[in-house]
Amino acid sequence: MGNRRTIALVDPYGAVNKVGQAFREAGLDCVRVQSTPRVPPSYGPADLTGYRENLVHDGTFEHMVKRLAEFGPEAVVVGSELGVEFTDRLNEALGLPGNGTALSEAPP
Repeated sequence: MGNRRTIALVDPYGAVNKVGQAFREAGLDCVRVQSTPRVPPSYGPADLTGYRENLVHDGTFEHMVKRLAEFGPEAVVVGSELGVEFTDRLNEALGLPGNGTALSEAPP
């Protein structure tokens, strides 16, 4: 996978759509993670510019963890509200710093 540092960005939509390019310009590899099989219509199209890879969740969380682990990310960062809980789960499963899942869901 090379010697470059890698960041994973979950559900980068809207204004965050181009963050992959910014990471690359900063000397980092960036893997895009999509937490749903399809982009929700309200989020518009996904912009894959600057991403090393685009991983789309197929419904099997363990499979996504395995695929993402192959890139050796040092952080998993949320890119939109849609991906908050998924990001927490990924960080916890990969043993990376994050919020963890105990408080992921905000109380009503």
